[in-house]
Amino acid sequence: MPTRLWSPKKRARVVTYRYVGYAYQQIAEKICGCATKSGVYKLGKKFEMLVQVTDKKRIGRKKISSSQTDIFMTSAVQKDRHKP
Repeated sequence: MPTRLWSPKKRARVVTYRYVGYAYQQIAEKICGCATKSGVYKLGKKFEMLVQVTDKKRIGRKKISSSQTDIFMTSAVQKDRHKP
């Protein structure tokens, strides 16, 4: 199963193979058989448009609890593990 995030080394290899003139299918087969043709195509197009292959910064939900609250909750759970 291919991973969602590719290493910078793998991305550079894809761009290099494409620059040399390999087809997307050939590149997908050369990259250890774990890359898909569509993934290689998307990476190639991304490089053509943005001239970079790094991911955008990922954002997520902000933490509600503080670090002190996390420590308190962890210690409370460890004291009595059978308490709900």
